[in-house]
Amino acid sequence: MRSKLTRRHFLGIAGSSAVLLPAFATLPNPTAKGTTTKSPVLNAKAILFDGNRCIGCRLCMGACNLKYKLPREEKENPGPYALSSKTWITVRPYVASEATFARYSCQHCVDPACASVCPVGAITKHEEGPVVLDTDRCFGCKYCIIACPFKVPKFDEEKRTATKCTMCHDRVLIGQVPACVDACPTGALSFGDRSVTIERAKSRADKTGAYIYGLEEAGGTSVILLLRNPPSKFGLSDVQEHFYTSPAVLSRMLVARGGLAIFGSATLAFLAFIIWRREAIRRKIKEIPR
Repeated sequence: MRSKLTRRHFLGIAGSSAVLLPAFATLPNPTAKGTTTKSPVLNAKAILFDGNRCIGCRLCMGACNLKYKLPREEKENPGPYALSSKTWITVRPYVASEATFARYSCQHCVDPACASVCPVGAITKHEEGPVVLDTDRCFGCKYCIIACPFKVPKFDEEKRTATKCTMCHDRVLIGQVPACVDACPTGALSFGDRSVTIERAKSRADKTGAYIYGLEEAGGTSVILLLRNPPSKFGLSDVQEHFYTSPAVLSRMLVARGGLAIFGSATLAFLAFIIWRREAIRRKIKEIPR
C-alpha cells in the first residue's frame, strides 16, 4: 500500500533540511580556483576598446541610451561615470586632467558566473558572445549582482529586476555591430571574431606598450580593453586570481543572502509542498465517481 505524504511528513522534510544543508556547504569545490570549465566558442564575437584612440566623447553612451530608451543620468555621487540600472556603458578618464580613458560595461564573460547562479535561467551566454539578461524572466533575487566578479549588474528599483549591457545581441544576430561600436567616431571601438580581436589587441599592445584587460580575467571575456595605464589605475577589478567557478560562487552567494541552510530549507520545503499537493490531487481524482 502506497504511503501518503501527510503534513507531518512535509514539515519533517522541511525541518531536516536545516540540519543537512550545512554539511553540503562544506563539500569541496571540484574545480580549481582561477579557472573556468568552458572554452570560448570558436565563432564568438568580441568588442575591442582601444584607449589610445578614445577621445572621451561618450557618443557610445548616447547610442546605448537611445537604443534602449535609457534616460541620461546626472549623478554627483559616486560620479558621472558609474554604472547603474539606467547607465550600461561608461567611459571614465584615468584622471580628470589627462585624456586617457577606459570603458566600463558588462565584460560578457566566456563562462559567466551570473548565468551560473541565476535560479530561473534569466541570463544566457549566447554562442555569438553576448551574455543577455531577460528582464521578463528575472524576479529580482540579486544573485547575479553578488556573483559578478566585475560588479556589473545593477538593480532597477522601479522594475524590480537586474539590468546590464546586452552587447546588442539583436543586432549581432543579423550581422550588425553593437550600437556603441557603430557610434564611435575614432575607431576606438571595433567588433569582430574574438580570436581576431585578441590578436589585434596583442599586436597593438606590442607596438604601443598598452595594457590588455579581458584575456585572462574571470577566465576570459568578450570585451577586450587596451589601456594606456594599468587597469587598477582605472578602478578595474583584478579578478584573474579571484574568479571562482560556479559551485563556489553559489556557496558565497547563498551565505551572503542569508545562509545556505535557510535557502536549502526553503527549497526542500517547496519541493515537499509540490509532492504533497500532487498526492492530494491524485486522491481527489480517485474519489470522483466513474
